[in-house]
Amino acid sequence: MADSDDPRIALAPGSNRWPEGTTVALGTIGALGMVLITLSGLVVGPTGPTGSSVERGFLALVPKGTARTVVGASTMTLGLVLVLGAWLVLGLLLRRGAALRPLNRIACIWAVPLIIGPPTFSRDLYSYAADGMMVHQHINPYAHGPIALGASNFLAPVSHAWLTTPSPYGPLFLRLAHAAVRVSGGSVINAIMLLRLFEVAGIVLIAVSLPALAKSVGKDPARAVWLGVCNPLVLFHFVAGGHNDALMIGLIVAGLAVATTGARRPLLGVLLCMVAATIKAPAVIPAAFIIVDAVRHAPAERRLSLFARLSGIGGAAFLVVAWACNLGWGWIGALGIPGTNRSLLTPTTFVAHWTANVVGHDTEVLSLVRTAGAITTVVGVAYLLWRAPKIGTARACGFALALVVALGPIVLPWYVLWGLVILAAVGRRIERGFAIFASVVLSITVQPSGSSMPDFVLMAAVVVLSLLAIAIAWRPVRAWIRTDLAMAIEEYRRRGRITQSADILRLVVPEAWTARARASEPPAA
Repeated sequence: MADSDDPRIALAPGSNRWPEGTTVALGTIGALGMVLITLSGLVVGPTGPTGSSVERGFLALVPKGTARTVVGASTMTLGLVLVLGAWLVLGLLLRRGAALRPLNRIACIWAVPLIIGPPTFSRDLYSYAADGMMVHQHINPYAHGPIALGASNFLAPVSHAWLTTPSPYGPLFLRLAHAAVRVSGGSVINAIMLLRLFEVAGIVLIAVSLPALAKSVGKDPARAVWLGVCNPLVLFHFVAGGHNDALMIGLIVAGLAVATTGARRPLLGVLLCMVAATIKAPAVIPAAFIIVDAVRHAPAERRLSLFARLSGIGGAAFLVVAWACNLGWGWIGALGIPGTNRSLLTPTTFVAHWTANVVGHDTEVLSLVRTAGAITTVVGVAYLLWRAPKIGTARACGFALALVVALGPIVLPWYVLWGLVILAAVGRRIERGFAIFASVVLSITVQPSGSSMPDFVLMAAVVVLSLLAIAIAWRPVRAWIRTDLAMAIEEYRRRGRITQSADILRLVVPEAWTARARASEPPAA
C-alpha cells in the first residue's frame, strides 16, 4: 500500500526485496544493543531488590564505585547507538517494501532482553506494584501514598518523589496491579514481571491494530509498524520501563481501528476507549472523536439518537467498570499528581521557568502558564473535533493527544507516544518525519535509573523539538520540505555520492528565494 503523499510506491504486502540476511543482521544488532542496555540497567538502573543469581553474577564482574558507573554508562551508550542505528537502517530499507512478518519478528527479538531484564529508564513499575499491595492490604491508594505500607519490601524501590503521593491511575489498572501482587505471592520481582506482561499485551494490541488503521487511509502498514512498534522509544518505555500507557494506547488504537475501518463499529470502539480511560483518563478524548465521526456519517434524522446512544452506553460502561473495581472516585482528584514534577522537558514548565527568572513569582507564573496551556488545549481539541472530517478522524485524534501532552502540566518521553503511535499509521510524511526525529531525541533524555538528563539536555530537547514542530506547522516551511528539500534528498540518493554537492545544495534553497534573487539581478548588457 503506498502512501498517498509519498511519490514512491511501496511493494505490495507480502513482498520483500531486502538483501538476503538483512532481517537476521538487524535483529541481531538491535538485540545485542538491547542486551547491553539491559545489563547497564543492572549496574546504573533503578535500584530494585531483584537478588537474582544472574544479577549477582554480573555485578561481581563489574568494578565498584566510580568505575561501575563508567562501565554502566558506556554500556548504555553503546547499546543506544546499536539499537537506534539498526532501527534507522530498518526504516531506510522500507523503501524497498516489506511484509509485516519480518518487522514483527524484529520487534519481538528486540523486546525479549527487555522483558526478562530489570526495570530500566523508570521506577514506575515499582510504584504500580506498591499500589497493588496497598489495594491488597485494603489501604486506599487514592487517599495515601505508598509510604502507608510501612516496612513492606514493596516500599523500598519506589521513587522518593512518589512515596507520599496518592495514585493518579484509574481503578481498573489498580485492580490489575492488585491481581499481579496477589498472584506473585508477595514477591516484588514476580509482581513487576506480571505487570510488565500487561504492557506487552498493550504492544500486541498496537501491532495488530496499526496495519488496519494505516490501510484505511492509504498508508503503508509496514511503515506504521516500524514507527509505532519497532520504535526504540516504544520498547524502552513500554517494555523496559513497563509504563501503563502501553495498555491505554493499545486499547485506543484498537478502538480507532474497529470504529473507523471496515464495517465501522463505533460502539465497540467507544467501549474500548472507555475501558482504556479506566486505566488512564486521557483515553476519553479518542472516544469523543469516534462518537463525533459516527454521528457525522449517520443520516440526519438519526444523528441525535446515535449521539445519545453512543455517549450513554460509553459513559455507562465507564461507570460500571469503575464501580465494579470498588475503589471509589478519589482517582479523579489525584489526576494532577504527576504535574507536581516540574520537569524542564515540559514546554509550559520551560516557559514558566525562564519567565520567572525575569519577573520572579515562580509559583504564580507557573500557574498562569499552565492555565493558559489548559485553555489552549481545550480550544485546540474542540477545533480538531470540528475539522476532523477534513483532517481525518484518527489523524485529528493523534493531533489532539499530542496537544494534550505538549501543553499539559508534565511531559515525559513516553507521554509523547500517545499521539505518535496513532500518527505512525495515519500521519502524513512530514508528520512521521518529525515523529522519527522526536523518537531519537527523546530516547536519550532519560537515564537508565529513570532520572532525567541534566537540565541543559532537557532544555535543548524542548527548544529543538518545539522550533521544529512550529516550523513544519507553518505552510511555507511544509511546502519547502515537500518540494525543494525532498527534491534535493532524492537527487542525492539518485547520484549515490557527494560529488557535485554544490548542485544538490542549490536544490535545497527555496524556489521563492532564488526567484527573488534572479529578479534583483541587473539585466544583461
